[in-house]
Amino acid sequence: MALEGSTVSWRVFSVLLLSWCASGARAALVPNDPDFPIAWHAQTIGLPAAWEVSTGSASTIIAILDTGVIAGEPDFGGRVLPALSTTGGAPMDGTANHHGTYVASTAAAQIDNGLGSVGVGNFSILPITVTDELGHNASDWIADGIRLAADSGARVI
Repeated sequence: MALEGSTVSWRVFSVLLLSWCASGARAALVPNDPDFPIAWHAQTIGLPAAWEVSTGSASTIIAILDTGVIAGEPDFGGRVLPALSTTGGAPMDGTANHHGTYVASTAAAQIDNGLGSVGVGNFSILPITVTDELGHNASDWIADGIRLAADSGARVI
C-alpha cells in the first residue's frame, strides 16, 4: 500500500508541477554553470522550469550503479557517500573508467554554483560498483546492486 500511495503522490505532484510550469508563474532558473548551455539533457527534460520548484536536496540519496564515481569531483560538492561494491572486489573509484562519474554528473552535478555543468538535482550520490575495470558486468552484480541501493536508503536507482 505504501508504494501505491507514493506512486499516486508523485503523479499528483507531477501534474501540479506541469500545470504550474505551463502557467508561466515565474521565469525558469538559468544557472551560472559554464557548461549549462551545452547540457542538452537539461533543456530536453525541462529542468530549468522544474528548478523553480526545487533544485533537490542532499537528504535524497540516488544510487549510481556503474563503474564507480570520482568522489572529489568539485561539482559534487562533497555529496558523494562511501562507495559500495557487489563484484566481490573493492569499490572502484571512478578513475579507471569515467562512465560512472559522467552518469553521476548528469544526475547530481551541483546546480548554479559557477562550476562545470548541471545535474537534475543537488542529491547525495551513492556509488555502487557493478562492473569490472573494463565495464563488464554480471546480472547478479546488478541485481545485488539494486538490493544494496534500496537497503542503503537510495530513493532513486
